[in-house]
Amino acid sequence: VQPVYLFPFLGGEGMKKIQIAIIALFLLVISVPLLGMETGLYTAKNEENRTLAPKAPVTDAKGYEAYFNDHFGFRQELVSLCSLWKSMTGNHLISKEVLKGREGWLFYTTDNADFDPIATYQGKNLYDETRLQTICENLQKITDGLKERNIRFLVVIPPNKCTVYPEYLPEAANKPGEQTRLDQIKNYLKNNSTVDLLDLRPLFAQKKQDATLYYKTDTHWNEYGAFFAAQEILSHLGLTGDSLEDYTVEKSRIDGKDLARMSALSHVMKDDMVSVRPSGGFQAYETAGELDTDKIGVYEREIQAPSMMIYRDSFTVAMFPFLAEHFQKSVSNWTFHIKKSDLEEYQPDIVILEILERNIPFLETMTLEE
Repeated sequence: VQPVYLFPFLGGEGMKKIQIAIIALFLLVISVPLLGMETGLYTAKNEENRTLAPKAPVTDAKGYEAYFNDHFGFRQELVSLCSLWKSMTGNHLISKEVLKGREGWLFYTTDNADFDPIATYQGKNLYDETRLQTICENLQKITDGLKERNIRFLVVIPPNKCTVYPEYLPEAANKPGEQTRLDQIKNYLKNNSTVDLLDLRPLFAQKKQDATLYYKTDTHWNEYGAFFAAQEILSHLGLTGDSLEDYTVEKSRIDGKDLARMSALSHVMKDDMVSVRPSGGFQAYETAGELDTDKIGVYEREIQAPSMMIYRDSFTVAMFPFLAEHFQKSVSNWTFHIKKSDLEEYQPDIVILEILERNIPFLETMTLEE
């Protein structure tokens, strides 16, 4: 819009001043993000579950561009406004990796089809015979290697959130495939191996009728989901678990969790926090490491029971305390690399591999390492 149309009453000199003011305002606006970043008035918040680009010299054009894109002033506020706008205008992909579903539910997605939960649910990333055989051989070798050491091996695959709650997906995404990779792997292992695989989908299909098992604004299960998963694992191992009646359940409202943070909407969206605690408190106590941050955490309890080591991803964080109540020693290792040196150091009777459904591709490279 030309200034002359906005200010027809101004003469030539007045018009020139208006033009200069508009140019100055424009330069100021586009300079604010850079000034905020370089003066330290604005500090970038990392809420995207990734490492932000490190600072690079201006002479490194590519490095500085990556740094600027992650740290420019008021980035989080602008991302939040963008996400809100997309949400309000019916765009379900409100950020690069967050899909807004129905009734306030958020789902993780990615353009890497091999790890995309939505593509998995829709059966768009099925395995061919070669990849199924590779996974089968890898898990069988680990099973045999542990059996030689008198260690039982169990593979547990928690389902993706959209697998359990597809009814909250946007209509365009709620198109289930005839089978998924987990179906393929489960059937292939059953027919071609002695690998012990626990599929939690039937349990969750039942339990979701009575309780919400995942956070609306997070990729993870809540403590209901973690509790029921732990009890199913214990039952599968032939151990006596707990009843929810022996636990105290408390609920509270909290700010939106990881998917809301990734969209810069954690301050806008709310979620329900569920706390599931034994009436007398947890009896297993931490003796080494830290479950949430360290790769290895060790819990012990003074009871006559087997020892357990679990190789895992982030889903074990909420589940581990419920499992640790039933073992003399419980070791958590945040990795999918099972090492003989770990087995020698911790001497577990049982090794569990917990791997989220969307992380299944990691099974193709798993080995029993030295």
